[in-house]
Amino acid sequence: MPIWDELTDAIESGVIVTNPQGYCIYSNAYARTLLPLDPMDTPFDSHFSEELRNIFRGEHLPREGQHITAHLKYRSAHHPAEMDLFVKSRPAGGAVVFLNPVRPEISEVMQSEERFRSLVEISPDAICMLSERLDIVYANSSMAALLGIPDQQAVGLNLWQVVEPEDQTFLLKLVQALPSEDQIMPPTEQHWKSLSGERLEVEVVCRSWVEPNTAERITVLIARDIRDRKEAERQLRESEARHRTMLSAIPDTVFLIDRSGVCKDVHSPDPDLLAAPVEMFLGKRIYDLFPPHLAEMFEHVISRALETAELQTIEYALDLGQSVQFFEARVARHSEEDVLAVVRDISAQKASLERLEYLNQSDQLTGLYNRAYLQDTADQLILTADPQNVVGVMLWDVNRFKDINDSLGFAVGDELLQAVARKLRKHVAHPDLLGRLDGDEFAMVLRRSSISELMQVAYSVQNAFEQPLHFAGQQHILSLAMGLAIYPHQGQTYHDLLRQANSALRYAKLNRQGVAVYRPEFDLPSSERMLIEQELRDAIQKRKLVLQYQPLWDIHQQKLWGVECLVRLQNRQGRFISPEEFINLAEETGLIRRLDQRVIELAMEELRDLDFVCSVNLSPSTIRDSEFFAWMRDFALRLGERASRLQIEVTEGTLMQERDVVVSRLEEMRRWGIKVALDDFGVGYSSMSYLKHLPLDVLKLDRSFTTYLGESETDNRLMDSLIQLGHGLGFKVIAEGVETSEQVQWLRTHRCDLIQGYHISRPLSHRDLRQWMGALK
Repeated sequence: MPIWDELTDAIESGVIVTNPQGYCIYSNAYARTLLPLDPMDTPFDSHFSEELRNIFRGEHLPREGQHITAHLKYRSAHHPAEMDLFVKSRPAGGAVVFLNPVRPEISEVMQSEERFRSLVEISPDAICMLSERLDIVYANSSMAALLGIPDQQAVGLNLWQVVEPEDQTFLLKLVQALPSEDQIMPPTEQHWKSLSGERLEVEVVCRSWVEPNTAERITVLIARDIRDRKEAERQLRESEARHRTMLSAIPDTVFLIDRSGVCKDVHSPDPDLLAAPVEMFLGKRIYDLFPPHLAEMFEHVISRALETAELQTIEYALDLGQSVQFFEARVARHSEEDVLAVVRDISAQKASLERLEYLNQSDQLTGLYNRAYLQDTADQLILTADPQNVVGVMLWDVNRFKDINDSLGFAVGDELLQAVARKLRKHVAHPDLLGRLDGDEFAMVLRRSSISELMQVAYSVQNAFEQPLHFAGQQHILSLAMGLAIYPHQGQTYHDLLRQANSALRYAKLNRQGVAVYRPEFDLPSSERMLIEQELRDAIQKRKLVLQYQPLWDIHQQKLWGVECLVRLQNRQGRFISPEEFINLAEETGLIRRLDQRVIELAMEELRDLDFVCSVNLSPSTIRDSEFFAWMRDFALRLGERASRLQIEVTEGTLMQERDVVVSRLEEMRRWGIKVALDDFGVGYSSMSYLKHLPLDVLKLDRSFTTYLGESETDNRLMDSLIQLGHGLGFKVIAEGVETSEQVQWLRTHRCDLIQGYHISRPLSHRDLRQWMGALK
């Protein structure tokens, strides 16, 4: 084929023709110089490392042919290792193959261009090339994705269609650029829109230049989707604004302190909260600001907060010259290198807590210890006594106190008790305990080396009261009776000794004997105890208990809100037995649950047609009794809607014994509709810490808080705080022991809800209560 040879030899490429089986049937001279072996009569793909059999058979080739880079299988120093092939299929089958050796410089350029194109294609930024008219002549996949269209549809789109009108100024700059001018535009933020109408926020960088060969201006534009960044910036601004608002609302001072203890920033809502101007703190170390012991403590706390990322809290005192101030600092890690210290002045809170602690352990009238504090601490005094020592529990009672109270009034009676307390205080010394138990009854717990020393104290007190006492503007002669029980001879615990001392005191009063030391025969005779027990059993069984009702008065609506039910026991001779005697006996004999049940039944029966609350006191043992709880559930079901008229009164002491059980049962009773009141609040335990967790409806404030209302500024502030405390926790507040119109007016002004006391009414029988209510109408 001379003509074919001449034609193919004129081509600056090797030419190979293959048949449908992929065998070489023709090669020009240049092709044979490129291949190390003769191509004829062998499968042409055998010359190459790649699998090209189907290609050389002319199968699966594009109509316009296909470019392939292939590597020779058998190479020598005279033959190129890499070949550039262009393969085009023959109509009769097989293929025509044009071969050219790949020159290194061209290969590197092609590889560089390929790498560049790959980088552009995989770039997360949207990249396009624009014509002079700003038509997109090339766009990577990120640009197409940004515009919300398929890759191939981005080409031909004009940028004027994409950029929002308010940001098209930069397009005019591109269009109006001088023909010979290269232009680089700095990053700008723009608003675009996708073809679906979605508004986009992008950051755009572009460069344009004039191609020297074609004189055409080419522009490359890179756009970055900044919607997420903008949203994050917006959220950050909002977060910072919230934090600034919150910080300005915090009443505390906030310090930013680094790891080395240097103050980097200070925020204070009020400059007066700081001991010096803010500038005096900045850049100062904690050792410059605090005494060494406090600085060392802060250094440890800062280190601890950075290491553990846990909140650290400390309290400390600073001597500011005129006063000592107390502070609380809460230190939390802010970053790896600094902490935030939120500092609050707790001086007022500290003073209030100390005042509350004093109130919770003290009798409000006399300032002596109260019953609960004595109960908590007396056993410790007994247990720590030296074996050679004795401990005496003395009970003192003012003779004829009731007569004085009734004839001269409660206010004078209170002054008398205060005068007695002052005189008794002179006869005790550390670690002795002196407290007021109730009414006119005082207790001493004394540790001495012998019984004779205890008796010396007793006679010394007796002698002191032979001198007149000054109270209520007059001089009064008083006498006291005392009962004494001694550890370890007559009891091992304060509770036992107190009971024995009470027996001795009863003996001293009955026999008009000033002082009595306990002897077993002083106990209530067994026959008398049995008689009272029998009377109590009969009264419970035959429903002969006597109930009295003391009104609970709404001072704002001027109407009866409810009554407190009080139980009385009459013997066969018609004499009333002291509640202390038969209630204590009921506790000891296990009758207390039946007694409480019968009182609730009788009260709700007697008042069944009256629409107000009936409040009944429950014994601590009753509230914990599972049989009573089951009975109470059935009784509440029988009452139906009337269950809301029943109120249960419990004391703080009740809540402190098996607290979880008691609280859960009170919560259940409230679900049945029964109200719950806390009686005599403020005279017992440290109520503030747990009061907010109790299932209560009503807070009854002990009468000791009412006595000096309007007269003592301290009592006024205390009562006002207690009323606000009750209201803040959502409780109704009842003031007990109200006896004067001035007290009523004060309580009304300070928003107390209800009052109870002799100013409204003494306890009344069922019949007298109805007459009293009739008189109101």
